[in-house]
Amino acid sequence: MNTKLLRSLQVFISVTDSGSMSVAARELHMTVSAISQQLRKLEHDIGLSLFNRNTRSLSLTEAGRIYYQTSKQMLETAELAQQKIESLQDDPTG
Repeated sequence: MNTKLLRSLQVFISVTDSGSMSVAARELHMTVSAISQQLRKLEHDIGLSLFNRNTRSLSLTEAGRIYYQTSKQMLETAELAQQKIESLQDDPTG
């Protein structure tokens, strides 16, 4: 799996859920600068802004709302796949 993409999705979801880059940074054990860089790269890769930013708050753009819903589904699917793979590794073979 593309771990960089999954990490970007985690960052995006955490910032969206908390409404704050600093809260997300604490939760993910990252710096605010690293969070900001991840979001900028994600927006650059997508070609659209995901957040409306001002000095006091972040809110999702329409593209951000769509991307948030899809990102949550993708992350849940990736986590489920990882659990299934890990359970195969735990099962004896032969």
